[in-house]
Amino acid sequence: MILHLFHGRTDPAEEMDNWGFDGPRLAGVVGVHMTYLSELKVAFESVAARQAAEAVTGWESDDAHTLIVAITDDLIPAGGAFYGDMALDAAELAA
Repeated sequence: MILHLFHGRTDPAEEMDNWGFDGPRLAGVVGVHMTYLSELKVAFESVAARQAAEAVTGWESDDAHTLIVAITDDLIPAGGAFYGDMALDAAELAA
């Protein structure tokens, strides 16, 4: 599966007058877990997929196959930007 972040902005306080920009597409996702809308854990099919996503997002490694990120002001921070939406799609649909 592919986790796609979108509706990006560089500042969480930015007033949006458009849809924002597309964010990274993280490949090899096998699971997503959200806790109280405050923390997102993303599990990957391999260490290599987790490492590739970590390099793009800056998210912290929770274990060999999982990254964890704290939701900030109702946004998902990744790679120095903040995203208002995410989609989880089958890899063949996201290509």
